[in-house]
Amino acid sequence: MRYRVPIALIAVVVGTGACCALDTPWRCLWPPVASLLVIIATRHALAGLLAGGLAGALMLAGGDPLTALWAMVADHLAPSLRSSWKLGAITFTLPK
Repeated sequence: MRYRVPIALIAVVVGTGACCALDTPWRCLWPPVASLLVIIATRHALAGLLAGGLAGALMLAGGDPLTALWAMVADHLAPSLRSSWKLGAITFTLPK
């Protein structure tokens, strides 16, 4: 039960690596699908949203996990947290 989140995140990284190898227009659907799968598997909305963001960042970084993680935090997550409205929405989705 407590290992659902790490297993789901590992599955997202592996699935994203496989999607990066494909050259098809269908691969653009992977980040939202990965997000929904993690939300269903873990029942945590925040984990699913972060997994979808990580999947998209991995695809943009060409499959390099370190570059993707840095880009996700520095370019996408940090600017979003500067807005009080967005920060309130993220805080609302945190588990109690």
